[in-house]
Amino acid sequence: MQNGYAAAALLGAGTGIRSMAGLAMLATSDAAPRNSPFRSVVVRAGALAAITGEALADKFAPLPPRTGPLPLAGRMVLAAAAAGVAARWRGRDPLVPALIGAGTAAATAWAATAVRGAAERHGLPDAWPALGEDAVVVALGRATHGQLQATPSHHLAAAGASLAAGPALAAAGRARSPIRSTIHS
Repeated sequence: MQNGYAAAALLGAGTGIRSMAGLAMLATSDAAPRNSPFRSVVVRAGALAAITGEALADKFAPLPPRTGPLPLAGRMVLAAAAAGVAARWRGRDPLVPALIGAGTAAATAWAATAVRGAAERHGLPDAWPALGEDAVVVALGRATHGQLQATPSHHLAAAGASLAAGPALAAAGRARSPIRSTIHS
């Protein structure tokens, strides 16, 4: 889908499960414009540290319910921001993608909470659905990267690159980012 709505929904779904997922997905994407802070090693490392810390805390620390008013609002804001940034990268208006991201984050947070509750009622250890959530977030990240790589040609032109230089720029971006290679290993 070239309109960016699929990327917005994927970013929102990931953020509904792990609040830092959308930002980590952006930080590990090669689709960021050359001058974007998301190209910074510091931002990439920070985003990966945040999502890793959140995933570990989910297994070992008591956390407030993700569907509580403040945690849910935070997820919706983070998802809206991530979807809006992705839309801007594609040269699109961020309003509709931000709304899609926020709505998808809320729906996914409620769905993930329901799955965890059902697993608990069936006597499964909490770590099982928690690890399942992590696997879903990784799959959503890979799908998001695929959506973000389907960059419209006007975005490449606006960034000052020709279509012929696109693969070379993508290869150069992968070569400069040791962090991206670790997330896809």
